[in-house]
Amino acid sequence: MAKVQGVAVLLELSTDGITYKSVVCESGHTLNRERATNTVETKCYGGTSSVSIGALSGSIDYTGIFETAPSGTQLSGNEIFAYQEAGTYLYWRATTTGYTRKGQGYITSISEDAPVDNLLAIEFTIQIDGSVTTV
Repeated sequence: MAKVQGVAVLLELSTDGITYKSVVCESGHTLNRERATNTVETKCYGGTSSVSIGALSGSIDYTGIFETAPSGTQLSGNEIFAYQEAGTYLYWRATTTGYTRKGQGYITSISEDAPVDNLLAIEFTIQIDGSVTTV
């Protein structure tokens, strides 16, 4: 059985869905998916609940080091910040050999942490719009 090493799965972003750039200096990212449920209380069988599934939603939480001078195939912290400020619709993918997740969404929150004894860190959240596909 083949296992996917987390270090090999990089988050990449695109504004056109064709040309992707990696988010430089990634510490990690988390893909979150959740399906809402609808519950109705009934009088059936002495009082029971009936549950149905609702809408699917999700987000990606990213953590990394803020980079100001990436290579041509990488995104800087300044570009990430500008995407959030402008409300840019983004295509995202997390991929490596044998593993791919793709979708679209917006950067809805961003934070920068400047500790006295370490590098400037950046965290952001992409709110997923629609489905997540696997390839």
